[in-house]
Amino acid sequence: MNLLLIGAVVVVGGLLFIFYGLKKDEERNERRAGRDRLSRSLINDYYLDIIEYVTTQFYEKAGKTLRELIDKNPDEYPAYLILSYILRKEGKADKALQVDKTIFADKTALSARGRKAIQKSLIIDYIENGMYKTALKSIEEGEGDFKGDELIYALGRDVSYKMGHFDKALYYADLLLETRKIKDKSELGYIAADMAKDALIKKELDTAARLIKEGKKFNKECERLYYLEGYLLYVKGNVDKGRQTFMKALDMNPGTVFHVKEHMMEIFSSDYDAIQKAVAPILKKHHENAPLHIFYSDVLKQLGRYQEAVEELLEAILYQPDSRYILFLMLDLYIEMGNWEKVKEIRDELKGLEAKRSFVCLHCGTQTEKMAWHCDTCGHWGEITVYL
Repeated sequence: MNLLLIGAVVVVGGLLFIFYGLKKDEERNERRAGRDRLSRSLINDYYLDIIEYVTTQFYEKAGKTLRELIDKNPDEYPAYLILSYILRKEGKADKALQVDKTIFADKTALSARGRKAIQKSLIIDYIENGMYKTALKSIEEGEGDFKGDELIYALGRDVSYKMGHFDKALYYADLLLETRKIKDKSELGYIAADMAKDALIKKELDTAARLIKEGKKFNKECERLYYLEGYLLYVKGNVDKGRQTFMKALDMNPGTVFHVKEHMMEIFSSDYDAIQKAVAPILKKHHENAPLHIFYSDVLKQLGRYQEAVEELLEAILYQPDSRYILFLMLDLYIEMGNWEKVKEIRDELKGLEAKRSFVCLHCGTQTEKMAWHCDTCGHWGEITVYL
């Protein structure tokens, strides 16, 4: 019995020795860690250096500084956010996802604000890694927590669009405008038109029809919706109605004629007689629209009515007297007509000029080299046309 008691005392004594030894080691480690931890002022200095590296795109130096900061202050979660951002910028989206998942797993170390910040970063990681379904699910599940968050709504719009969930994309686009307190929601008409176009390309005709209808609720003056509606009617076999709706769109904004030339040829089956008859009344109504005169001139040229085609170009040049583009078109016509005197006259005018076609926004006058529906300078839609 005494031997058992002595043995028990020895075992307990050994365990106490080990416990207090480990506790001493833990205390020493904590004191060492405390010495290594940075003060708030030093942490701020680190962040200033990191910001400088990031803004000057020295991502490698920024990453190195961040890791040094995290080693000294492992619970400094904003540093992880910046680190994942840098990794994404370096094309290492998979590693950024690992970083954010790791820090998000330790929720006890995060404030409510910190959890939201990490969740946003995770959603971006999912999108960057092509995990659109997971990203959208995260956005939908956190919609209540992220109410009024512009970034979340923008991400929801973009990822829904990429997945082909056009109705949902339009929903988030609407929320985004509401959050920004933008009362004029006419932009949503053009956004709906872009989505309807994609739906048409994918042959999702019912979705396209629904988006066109929704788009009109936001913007009844969006000519692109009517172009798409006309094309949709044509695809469904209602050719006459489709042509009428298409020409209604052209009447709404004749400056967009070069945007839709190919589709017009398609729904009119390249029947230039029918096109000429459809465009003539619109041209009469918008006689000061130079692009429409140019288009009409080309139609007349295809019909072999060269002199009338020249007259249309002469009409167009009245509104754009310094137009190189119109002069080149006239040059081509006179060559085909064999009017060499006029050819020489125009070549003299064009001498020294560079044959370059450009485009201009009718609203603000900004010139670009590419045709576009949206002007990045003034923000207007459907105003860019050929610079004459």
